[in-house]
Amino acid sequence: MLTGQSVLFELLYLANISHATRGYMVEYMSSRGWLSSEGVEYLATSTLSHIEDMHDGFTWTLRASEAELDELRYLLVGYSPLEGQDEAHCHSVVVPPEVMRQVQALQHAKVVFGVIPRLPQGQATFPDQRSYFDIMPPKGVADLCDRIVELERGVWDTAMRKPPDSTDLSSFRRVFGFFDAAAWLATSQASLFRQSPGLGA
Repeated sequence: MLTGQSVLFELLYLANISHATRGYMVEYMSSRGWLSSEGVEYLATSTLSHIEDMHDGFTWTLRASEAELDELRYLLVGYSPLEGQDEAHCHSVVVPPEVMRQVQALQHAKVVFGVIPRLPQGQATFPDQRSYFDIMPPKGVADLCDRIVELERGVWDTAMRKPPDSTDLSSFRRVFGFFDAAAWLATSQASLFRQSPGLGA
């Protein structure tokens, strides 16, 4: 069972990774493609590892009922389900901690995607932007998969110091907006959590 302290720790982890990633993306933009070695290492390890957890969480939680047939064909090319496991056996399996982390990463990403267009006025920090009202949440599982891939690609391009002029600015803005919204959400929730009586343990 998660304790108040472990939940707070998770919120702080999400806040830290979101703030740090956004900070390095700001550094990359302001210097027109340059990024410190520290930033390269952080994005290529911590941030991309978190996005990989989203990918794995997506795989674990995908259900046929959540997608249309065409979407399943798009998403599951080359996918082979485990054989010889009946439903009763599946329900008896203890979910490993790493799988729980991956599923939590995906669920958090879904919330953040929903927050992006509703980010409070003035909280958007992308240059010359006051909001992300035009960045809509994913419309289905295929769209969600594409948006996670977009996050990975945007962070990777930044870590590889790809010249900003050669990147898709709209895509980069969506990636930046994700970490903008994630930083605001995690920080806000952690602050509320600290103020709640009886949740410190």
